[in-house]
Amino acid sequence: MDKRIRGLSVSITIVLSIIFAFINKAISAGMILGCLASMTYIHLLTVNMDETINKQQSSGKMVISKLFRLSIIIISMLIAMVIPEKVNIFGVFFGLMIFKLSLLFLAIKRKEGE
Repeated sequence: MDKRIRGLSVSITIVLSIIFAFINKAISAGMILGCLASMTYIHLLTVNMDETINKQQSSGKMVISKLFRLSIIIISMLIAMVIPEKVNIFGVFFGLMIFKLSLLFLAIKRKEGE
């Protein structure tokens, strides 16, 4: 994972969480939870792809790995559904999207630089 993308994602999450902490702490907590889940998902995806490329992983292990990664996303959304007074589900959703938006932003920035 590119360090600039991770740094941008974490920076955006921290800034927005501080701003939303004054408005609604549940949204702030949701964004942090979503960003952590997204970073964990991407890290596991990177490790799994490196392992697949280097060792020709079996299809059964790939399916289990995919299910485990998706369960991280599902668990973060379930936490928001179970305790909505502490964690906002829209905050979790936006936290999950921050990494993807950072990736898109840096890709556009690189494309314009060429």
